[in-house]
Amino acid sequence: MQVDLSVVIVTYRCLPFTELCLQTLLWHKCSNVEVIIIDNNSEDGSGETIREKYPEITVIENQENRGFGAACNQGIALAKGRYYVMLNPDTIVPENFTSEIIRFMQSHPGCGAMGGMMVDGCHRFLPESKRGIPTLFRAFCKFSGLSALFPESSLWAGYYLGHLPFNKQHEIEILTGAFMVLNAEAIKTTGGFDERFFMYGEDIDLSSRIIKAGYKILYNPEIKILHFKGESTIKDRKYVSTFYLAMELFYNIHFNKKGKSLRFMLVKTFILTISFFSGIKHKLLSDSERIITSKTKSPRMVWIVENSEQEQINYNIIKNVTPEKIIGFKTVEEIFSFPRHSVCCLLSLAHLSPSIALEKLRTLSEKGYKCAWMDKNNQWIYMGWSSTKRTLVIKNS
Repeated sequence: MQVDLSVVIVTYRCLPFTELCLQTLLWHKCSNVEVIIIDNNSEDGSGETIREKYPEITVIENQENRGFGAACNQGIALAKGRYYVMLNPDTIVPENFTSEIIRFMQSHPGCGAMGGMMVDGCHRFLPESKRGIPTLFRAFCKFSGLSALFPESSLWAGYYLGHLPFNKQHEIEILTGAFMVLNAEAIKTTGGFDERFFMYGEDIDLSSRIIKAGYKILYNPEIKILHFKGESTIKDRKYVSTFYLAMELFYNIHFNKKGKSLRFMLVKTFILTISFFSGIKHKLLSDSERIITSKTKSPRMVWIVENSEQEQINYNIIKNVTPEKIIGFKTVEEIFSFPRHSVCCLLSLAHLSPSIALEKLRTLSEKGYKCAWMDKNNQWIYMGWSSTKRTLVIKNS
């Protein structure tokens, strides 16, 4: 059967997240969808584990970390589909994810790339789901805080296209590499990712070239995924420095040479200033977080079930959470009788489908409750509620 969609996932030392992502992605296996894993020398057994559990998946293990863009190109070179999906491993997708992508792309033949709505672990909208070309002015407004002061302004909030409602379809300019759907024809025309970008900026560069080639980039909020933002990148001083180098390369490629020296001097001064203060902040937060973590006890957990008749779950499957910390099994409606700061709601893929779990996350988050996740095989618990801090992963062993 013809392959319509090729999903390419680049991994690096994130096996628990890769497994969670694959469980949701392959919830309904489709013969017209292929999955390709490119592992950038994780050295954590990712390749062997994935091959053993998912023999239908193509796995390539690099002997070195080649960077995100180069690894994506490796996957694209192997892909047979008419459309490619670049997907981060630290994501959870609904079970109709692939079928909805194919349907949308087939009904929009002029679309060179498409992105969807991304939310974090508290179901907050992630603004990088839709972005504008990062001109120097837009970047200044974002990093200086002007965008936050005028979040719906087309002038001051152009970096994230704040004037465009997040719940409606739009033609946009830039997609994020965490989730982007690419038309194979557009990739053939543009040549794929520029491998001079090791990390960061490659998605901005490719999006810009797709538009220059005459294709549209569309934002489709009907496709929603969870992205454990903060897991793939810890935003310390090193991150800001790497991001600056990527942006310098982008400006050098895409903007005219007139005023280049002055522009780069302004950009470099601005970014390095942010880098300096980011390094101080990271050091202070790291020290305080270590103290807090050492003193923090496991929260009381409530298993979220679909209805009150659902079969009870054996308490013993969570060996890292003591029995006295497990309150019991409750529906979303029943949970509302508990003070929201006294419990953590557990969404287990062993008992909830991805789409139902994501909907319960939305409902619970709107009421101020925090949710943790458990994978389908009851191996890992994931606690991620911040866009800047690493998600806590507890192994159930």
